[in-house]
Amino acid sequence: MNLLFNDIDELRKHISFLYATAEFYSLRSDLLLATEDLISVVGEDIYTRVQNAYENDFTDDLSKELISLFQYPIAMLGYLYYVQNADISHEDSGRKVKTDKDSESMPWEWQVIRDNEAIRNKGNRGIDRLITFLDKHIDELPEWKDCEQRKDTNSLFVKSAKEFDQIVPIDGSRVFYLRVLPFIRKEDKELRNYLGTDRYSVLKNSMRNDSITEEQSEIIGLCREIIPLRVMATAVRRLAIQVLPESVVMRFDADRSTMKASTPVSAEMIASVEKSYLTEADQAITRLQQFLTKQKPENNSDVLYSVDYSREKFFTV
Repeated sequence: MNLLFNDIDELRKHISFLYATAEFYSLRSDLLLATEDLISVVGEDIYTRVQNAYENDFTDDLSKELISLFQYPIAMLGYLYYVQNADISHEDSGRKVKTDKDSESMPWEWQVIRDNEAIRNKGNRGIDRLITFLDKHIDELPEWKDCEQRKDTNSLFVKSAKEFDQIVPIDGSRVFYLRVLPFIRKEDKELRNYLGTDRYSVLKNSMRNDSITEEQSEIIGLCREIIPLRVMATAVRRLAIQVLPESVVMRFDADRSTMKASTPVSAEMIASVEKSYLTEADQAITRLQQFLTKQKPENNSDVLYSVDYSREKFFTV
């Protein structure tokens, strides 16, 4: 895998605050890590196309825009990885901090954390802009249209970040939606237990064929309320807090917006947030089941399925 940068000047086009003495070779490894992160979100095929356009100096408007949109988040996130170690020098006698005490001083830890979050947010916003552009030009980009990261999302009950955001605010983040897409697929399949196999299959066919009836629309809407809540319960337990949308992080602790922002999130707080999502999901499941009991069964063999949450593996407070 090759980078989409040849020198430090290309990097400076995207990082205006990059210091004058920065050297490209020092950041190269971190840029590679950031590139791998981006590939995990958008897929290797589309990156290969952009890399080929970059190395062969393609000058068409689509290629130039793609190269720039790929470069920005890689530059931001790569710099973030680099700077986290650059504050401290590693020497034979151990790690050192060097400052000119007359004209500079080390920032407080909360200031460093806040700056890291700002850079990370810019990188993630850059990925969102990239995904928006890819979706806009999807017919011109088969590498994106057919990639595993987004394939068949139209057949999901929650098929976009916008629909997810309507239930659980995630700042409209497409990058977060793609990160939790495996969780979304899992919860989508779990709804078969509540809908029954036949009704689930009929609903999916109607969604694919864009032939949804009024009753089916009501059921889809109820299903759409359940999935984001259960996905977020999984996300807060499994994912690092740094990759969660800011609107979700704010649920953890008001102190994270103050000088106490460096305080790690406690297991009790994670459990509390997780439980709140699961409680809301249970209520949404109950609404779905109540609606289904009023409808004519599509197959007498389908029995509504209920979950004994006392056997579920999640923290209690």
